[in-house]
Amino acid sequence: MSFATAKLKWYRFLVLVLSAFLAALLYQLPLNTIAKTNFDSFAYFNSILGYIGLVINFGIHLTH
Repeated sequence: MSFATAKLKWYRFLVLVLSAFLAALLYQLPLNTIAKTNFDSFAYFNSILGYIGLVINFGIHLTH
C-alpha cells in the first residue's frame, strides 16, 4: 500500500478500496457479494454524513 501511495502517487482512499477488493477476490468471495457489500457500506456512510449535516445545520440556525 505504501508503494502505491509513495511511488505511484495514488490517492490513499483509492488504494484502500482497491486493496480491500483484491483481498475479497483472494478469499474467493463471489463478485455479487463484494458489490452488494460495497454499495451497502457507502449508503450507510452517506446516511451518517446526512445526519451529521443536519445536526450542524440546526446548530448554525439556532445560533443566528
